[in-house]
Amino acid sequence: MMEDMENEVVQKARLSEQYQKIQEAREEGMRRRREQREEEKRKHKAALRKAKGLLTRVKKEVPLYKRLEQRYQEKHVLPQIEQRNKKLRQRSERMAPMDIQSLVENERRVKEFS
Repeated sequence: MMEDMENEVVQKARLSEQYQKIQEAREEGMRRRREQREEEKRKHKAALRKAKGLLTRVKKEVPLYKRLEQRYQEKHVLPQIEQRNKKLRQRSERMAPMDIQSLVENERRVKEFS
């Protein structure tokens, strides 16, 4: 009877040790999975930051067709417009009505020649 009790105590101790080992293994597995998830989250965030940086850089770059269009405007269209405006200003100055002082001066010059 005494032996049965001793065997029972030893058996309970063994079971308790096995249970602790199982618990420790389970906790270790959970800790590893948690670390893996955290590492995956860090990698994912880093990838997102990198993609966001690339996207920002792409957004800042002006598309080629717009750069070509702007270059065409600057080299061809704007000089033509400026030249036309210059001619119009010259014509406007020539066709502007004379003020009284210039009219009197012109009359005086005409009288000198005649």
